[in-house]
Amino acid sequence: MKSIYIKNYKNLKDFKIDSLSKINLIVGKNNVGKSTLLEAISIFASGGNIISLREILDIRGEVYDFPYSLEQDKKLERHISSFLSLISDRDIELFIDNGISIICDISNDETILKKEVEVKLVKYIETSDSNNLQNIKRQFLSNEDPMLGDPNVEYGILVKNKINNDFQDVLYKLGGRIRQLLPNIIQKTKPYELVRTNEISRNKNPELFDKISLTPLEKEIVTALKIIEPNIEDINFLTEESLSRFNRMEERVPFVVFPLSSKKLRLTSMGDGLNRILTIILALLNSKDGFLLIDEFENGLHYTVQTQLWKIIYQLSEKLNIQVFATTHSDDCIKSFIESDTENKGKLIRLEDIDGDIKSIAFNDKERLNFAIQNNIEVR
Repeated sequence: MKSIYIKNYKNLKDFKIDSLSKINLIVGKNNVGKSTLLEAISIFASGGNIISLREILDIRGEVYDFPYSLEQDKKLERHISSFLSLISDRDIELFIDNGISIICDISNDETILKKEVEVKLVKYIETSDSNNLQNIKRQFLSNEDPMLGDPNVEYGILVKNKINNDFQDVLYKLGGRIRQLLPNIIQKTKPYELVRTNEISRNKNPELFDKISLTPLEKEIVTALKIIEPNIEDINFLTEESLSRFNRMEERVPFVVFPLSSKKLRLTSMGDGLNRILTIILALLNSKDGFLLIDEFENGLHYTVQTQLWKIIYQLSEKLNIQVFATTHSDDCIKSFIESDTENKGKLIRLEDIDGDIKSIAFNDKERLNFAIQNNIEVR
C-alpha cells in the first residue's frame, strides 16, 4: 500500500496519507482517529467482508444480534442503527447517497493499481418472475424514496470492490440473520491481523499457532518470547479444563518449558508482557503478504523490550512481505521505533484535528525527528 484515502468513515471524513512505508507508526492525541485508521485498513484488506464489519461493531459495543422473537421492523431498526456507527456523524442520508470509501494505491510488481472498497447502506425492492422464481430483479432506491415502515422496501449493506475499472458487488441483507445475497461473487482479500489494545487473544491465539506449527516460522515465537524470558526453550498450546460461571469447558492455553526441566509452566501466569508479545508475534507470522495492525503497541511492554520487538518486526516484515501499521501514545515507543529503524523502512505519521478535520503529518526527515525526541519537542 503506497497511499490511502478514506472518505466518510467515522471521524475520518476526508482523510489521506500520500506516502506510506513498510512500517508505519501512527501517533496523535486521544480520539483523533488512530484506532479508526486501523479499522479502515482492516475493512480495505478484507474487501469489506461482513465478518470484518461485524467484528468492528462488536468491539465498539454495537448490537447486531437479537432474539428471534423480536419483531421484524425492530430487527431492521437495530441493524441500521448499528451500521450507522460506521458512517461520519451517523448520517443515514450520507450512508445511502455516498457511503464509505477507502481507496489505496497498491504496488503490484512493476505497476501501481488503484483499489477501492466502498460500503453503502442501500434500499431496494425485489420482484420475481411468476414463471421463474429464480429470476429476481432488484431495483435500488434513492434516499428520497420510502424509508422504514414500507413492507416492500428491503435494506442492506452493499460492498463494492473496484480495481482500476473492474468492480465486484456483494449485497448483505439486513433485518434478520445477515446473509449474502450474491453468493457467486468471491471477494479477493489480503491476509491481515488486527491486535487490539490490551489484547491477549485467548481464543484466537491457538488457531494462529496451529497455522504455523511444525513450520520454520514456529521458532520465531520462542525467539520473540526470549526478549523477556531468555530461558524459554519451547512453547505449545495444550488443552486444559476450566470452570466458567455456568459450566465446565475446555480451552487451549500456552505452556512453556525451560532447559533441563520437565515442568510445563502456564504462560498466562507469567505476566502481561510475555502474553502481549505472544499475541503480536502470532499475528505477525500469520500476516504473510498482507497487513499487521497493532493498536497501542506499547501496552504491557517496557521500553527496552519494545526496541527488541521492533527489531524482530522490521526483520520479519521484510522476510514475509508484511506492511505494518501501529499506534502509540508513548514517547518511549517512538524512541524505540526510531532506534530500531536501521534501514530507514519506517515512517512516523501524526494525526491532527484541525477545526474538525483529521489531517495527517508525516515525519520524513529522520534527523529532525531524532532532534525533536532528544529535546522533548512534542511529536505525539
